[in-house]
Amino acid sequence: MEIKVAIELTGEPAEVGVTLAELAAVLSGEPPASGEGADVGWWTDDRAAALVRELTDPSLRALQIITDLAPRASFAEVQRRMSQVGLRLTPGRLSPIGFAVRRLGYPEPPFVRDYYQRAYMMEEAIARLLEPAVADELRRRDPAA
Repeated sequence: MEIKVAIELTGEPAEVGVTLAELAAVLSGEPPASGEGADVGWWTDDRAAALVRELTDPSLRALQIITDLAPRASFAEVQRRMSQVGLRLTPGRLSPIGFAVRRLGYPEPPFVRDYYQRAYMMEEAIARLLEPAVADELRRRDPAA
C-alpha cells in the first residue's frame, strides 16, 4: 500500500515538531499519547522541592498557575494570569522548567503541552504535590509576601 500525504504546517518550531512527532506516531501504529501528565508515582516532595529551587521567578510563577488550574490549564488562561495577554509564553518563560528537569535527571516534566487542546495538562495528584513546594519556594524567595 502506498500513501501520499501533503501537509503544510506553520508555527513555532516546538509546535510543528510536536505535531510532526504525533503524526509519525499515528502513521507508525504507535498508541496515541494519553494527553496526561507525568508519572504520578515518580514524584515525591523532595523531587518537587528540588525542581522548584531550580526555576527562575517567571517559570516558578507559570508552574504555580499551571498547578492551580490542573488538570487542564489553557494557554490563554496561563497567559492572562501572567499578565501576558496577546503575547505568547515564550521559551524564555517556560524553558527553565525543561532545563531544570534535564539538569536534575528527571525522566519527564510534571506537565505536558497539548497543542491540540492548547493547554498544559498535569495530573491533579502531581499538582497537589507541587503546590506546597511552589508556595514554600515563593516564601523563601520573598519572606515578606
